[in-house]
Amino acid sequence: MKTFKLMSRQHAFLNVHFPKDLEYFDKADFRLKFEESFFSAGYGLKKLHHKTQSYGNPFPIIGDHFNGFYENHLPFELTNAQKGF
Repeated sequence: MKTFKLMSRQHAFLNVHFPKDLEYFDKADFRLKFEESFFSAGYGLKKLHHKTQSYGNPFPIIGDHFNGFYENHLPFELTNAQKGF
């Protein structure tokens, strides 16, 4: 915030709705847009990381007992990927 000389979030919200003048409005608008862009980029990186680095918890071996249990207890059929084929 100091590097970019951004006002606090509280002051930004106040000055977007009730600016003292156009300069305060512009600074508040920039502050809120900067924050939105900053966090959007962070969420995008996190999503990319999960897609490329996270594999969940796969079962190493899926046998007939596993498939038989779910085939008899679910009202729908498992996909081949869920069955381990």
